[in-house]
Amino acid sequence: MRFAPGFAAALCTLFAACSHAPAPARPEKAKITLSSGEDLAGIIQYQTDTEIGIMTDKGQRTLPMSEVLFVQLEGDQPVNKTAPAPAPVLRTADLLQKFQPPADGILTIAAGETLSVVANQRISADTVFSHQMMTAEVTDAIPAQPVSIPDGASATLEVLEVPVQDKGDIVLGLAAVNINGHRYKVVGGKSQVLGPLEPNLAGGRKAPGRTTAISTGSVISWKLKVPVQLREEK
Repeated sequence: MRFAPGFAAALCTLFAACSHAPAPARPEKAKITLSSGEDLAGIIQYQTDTEIGIMTDKGQRTLPMSEVLFVQLEGDQPVNKTAPAPAPVLRTADLLQKFQPPADGILTIAAGETLSVVANQRISADTVFSHQMMTAEVTDAIPAQPVSIPDGASATLEVLEVPVQDKGDIVLGLAAVNINGHRYKVVGGKSQVLGPLEPNLAGGRKAPGRTTAISTGSVISWKLKVPVQLREEK
């Protein structure tokens, strides 16, 4: 069978595009703030555990999640970066830098410990999709063995369940934490289920008995039902 000129190239482009994680139910306009201080505005194309794609007025950009500080969706309240942090200044400048990685690269969090994070991006039942990744920051140190996870560490959360026809909850799981450049993923390759989305503070939108949205800056907490083991990526 002979193909028209350019047909094979078009097929390659199509398959390359399909290799990305599923796109949101509808395009989301957003502003991405990078650790370098650069801001990018455009439409989110896809998001995975390791990277995010955004279409800007200058074209497609693919960004490593390790360089992303905030993903602010259109309509979300902007994050006030100049507001004083509720925790001591030593939180990131001292505790994170003094973190000593365990020799075997393993961190273990016992069942019953609390994981509390502040969302770095908005998540809504209207646009959320299965396996979507979101970034957050640990708000309180998490006791772990052999060393604790300090507050200020970055956490990657994965959407494990989504509402269907306005029924059910957004259920999140812990995929990884990043402590001063040391990235630890949940052992086994699958995110550890945390539970339904339930904000502690103002910033969430609720339906009867359910939480349907979390805004940037909302604090979310879970008590772990089972131990969680994380291994450093090399």
